[in-house]
Order: sequence, then C-alpha cells, then structure tokens
Amino acid sequence: MDPAKVRSLLLMIRKLLVSGLLGALTGCAAPLGQTPLSVCEVLNRSRSLSGNTVVVHGFLNGSENHGYVIFASADESSTPCPGWPQRYFTAPAILVLGGLDRFDPALSAIRQRQAQGDYSPVEVELVGRVCRRWLTLIFRMAAGGYSGNGFGESGGKAVLIQVQTIRRVEKPGLQP
Repeated sequence: MDPAKVRSLLLMIRKLLVSGLLGALTGCAAPLGQTPLSVCEVLNRSRSLSGNTVVVHGFLNGSENHGYVIFASADESSTPCPGWPQRYFTAPAILVLGGLDRFDPALSAIRQRQAQGDYSPVEVELVGRVCRRWLTLIFRMAAGGYSGNGFGESGGKAVLIQVQTIRRVEKPGLQP
C-alpha cells in the first residue's frame, strides 16, 4: 500500500478516535447525519450553541501564518450576516478556526492551490465545538475592518470553532 495512503488513513483514524473521545467526555458529540449549519446560522445562534459540537458548511481559506477561517460565501465577503447592524455591535460573516491539524487534506489542498497562485476558498463541511465569549463587542471601522474583544486578528470575529474534522465538499463535474 502507498505510504501516503497509509498515513492519511492513520490520521483519519486518529481524528475519529480523538473527536469521539472528546465528544463522549464533553457530552457534545455531533450526531451522524446532522444537518450542516451556515456560518450565519452559527453566528445568529452562538449563545445557545456555545460549548456544543456542530456541523458547519462554508468556504475555508487562510494560511498557517494568519490562521484559517470559514466564510459564509465563496466571494469571501466580510460584510455582516443579513439582519445584523452594519457598523456598531456587529461582526463579519466569518468564523475563526482553532485546533487544526496542519496535515489535514483540506488544508493541504489550500496550500497547493496557493502555491499555484490560486487564492480562492475551498468549500467544506466541518465538525467542531462552538466557542464564544460571554460578552463580545465588535465594531466595524470606516475602512471596513473589524475590531473588538472577539477572536482572530484585532479581535474582530465573534465565534471560534475548535475543529474536530474537515471534509471537502465535492461538486460533481468540477475539478478539485
């Protein structure tokens, strides 16, 4: 068997064991077949979802240097979710990711694409635990950036997802 396939299989088994063990210990394992939530659904329900494991659908991008995030849309828009204020007490439609395995195939796919000059996001579904601060204050600056006491660069993101697994969404007829 190909050593790369063996390594990939062992990583997958390790992730399944760790995520299952963590879920069992914390009582927040995501049920199989759980319907994925959008980034905006997670942000809108972050208070009730905090501490729970969820499945999230979004568009993964970032780097090891600056961190990885999930965008609500493929255009990587940093506008707030529909219905959210545009300037004060708001947040972008972005989730910060933590606890990533740098050898994850989804992250490898992003690094390969970026090495070839393609910085477009990768559509993924991930399983992770929602982390939110008790009180988060985020403001959108006139220049368009965000600042506050949340997560990520300048504390401008409202929610962090502690990732357990990432699965790339394959579209029939499209090249990876």
